[in-house]
Amino acid sequence: MGNRHRIIKFLAVTLALCVISAEANAQYEPEDIRITDGHPRLMLKAGEELAIRQKIETDGFLKDVHEAIIRKSDGFLKAEPLQRIKIGKRLLDVSRSAFKQIYYLAYSYRMTGDERYAERAWAEMDALINLPSWGTTQYIDNNQLVFGVAMGYDWLYNWMDAGQRELIRTAIIEKGTLPNFANN
Repeated sequence: MGNRHRIIKFLAVTLALCVISAEANAQYEPEDIRITDGHPRLMLKAGEELAIRQKIETDGFLKDVHEAIIRKSDGFLKAEPLQRIKIGKRLLDVSRSAFKQIYYLAYSYRMTGDERYAERAWAEMDALINLPSWGTTQYIDNNQLVFGVAMGYDWLYNWMDAGQRELIRTAIIEKGTLPNFANN
């Protein structure tokens, strides 16, 4: 029941953020939707934090979700970065945990401005990009890592320096993308 509860909670958080983002983007016409030059631009564009803060003030469910994310992020601040631990041929547990931690920490940074969250998200991404590989025999394991690191890259882009951004871009290409093509 524990895993099921965590999955349901994670999906509820993701759905809530998507609904808020969709509402914030509702004024756009299809021809206005294009990749922008700035960051962040994935799921929650720059400046959309204000709309979320306003929704949190008036919607009890969203307030509960927001507070739960902040509490989880506070817990992540005390934890050690994840390690590459395979279960059989799989790395999925680590991949999912990495995505969740980076996602929650980056969200918490964007919503509060507290740099401890950005620093901890960077520590997680740094640990991942320094792994010898992200490769497993399962694409989903690898792609979860790519998605988590890409979210962190985008949402923390303006917080990171050029060297950190380059390390992440290189890892996404060399450890995340190219192995998928090499295995075909």
